[in-house]
Amino acid sequence: MNFKKLSKEKKNQLVLVALVTLVLMVGLGYGLITFQLGYVRALEQQKVEADKSSKRMMNTIESAETVEAQLNIAEKELNTQEDAMVTGDKFAWLVTTLKSILRQHPKLEVPDYSTILEENCSLLARFPYTQVSISIKGTGQYHDIGRFIADLENDRPHFRVLNLEIEPVPPGSLGEKERAEKLSFKLTIAALVKPS
Repeated sequence: MNFKKLSKEKKNQLVLVALVTLVLMVGLGYGLITFQLGYVRALEQQKVEADKSSKRMMNTIESAETVEAQLNIAEKELNTQEDAMVTGDKFAWLVTTLKSILRQHPKLEVPDYSTILEENCSLLARFPYTQVSISIKGTGQYHDIGRFIADLENDRPHFRVLNLEIEPVPPGSLGEKERAEKLSFKLTIAALVKPS
């Protein structure tokens, strides 16, 4: 068929059909290609996320031995700390421990120990240990009292000194010179109890 021999109307219809076909082909191709490119980009993003997740899992697997070693070290440290906590007869344990610490501070005189009070831990919220408290009264020089408290809390991290009261020694209880140098103190010691 010769295009020149066609009538003007037929030529216009043929051009129109060719243009519509071309527009449909371009639209269909563009729509499908855009859809496919979006799908390919989504797959690439999923692959990147899967690679990151895989790397995290591999790092976790590789560090499992290190984490287990750290856990064992932490467990040994916890057991060591718990072994230094109050056990058994709590009053006897506390008095014996306090007397051993007081032997290192011979200038302090502590004749009075109260009964113990056992309660939930007030040192830290939601702490899985209970605590016992004991109050002691005594006399000593200011710096000796300070050293005793420092040694008590530094050597035993599960002990805390609470409610410290320091005042001059009442008249008549000691000689005038001794009374001038010494202070009367009262404090409460809270200690964690080892779980049974």
